[in-house]
Amino acid sequence: SLTGKLRNTAEGAEVVKLPTSSGALLEKLIAHRAEHLTAYQDAAYAQTFRDAVNRVRAAESALVGSGKPLPLTEAAARNLAKLMAY
Repeated sequence: SLTGKLRNTAEGAEVVKLPTSSGALLEKLIAHRAEHLTAYQDAAYAQTFRDAVNRVRAAESALVGSGKPLPLTEAAARNLAKLMAY
């Protein structure tokens, strides 16, 4: 599963759910990072960020299904914004 990791226990292995953002929190994260990039450079640069994150979201949603957590998209939003502002 994209939202879990394997943990070994005395009884065997089990999948442990990893924390992921809800849709509203993901939108807030993307908006916040886009605002930062607008201040850093301009609105067009922030739109480049949004477009890239939306491509990741579309691909991940196609794999995991609608309404599911999107940990890859969250990671892309967090880390792409850092790279673009470096």
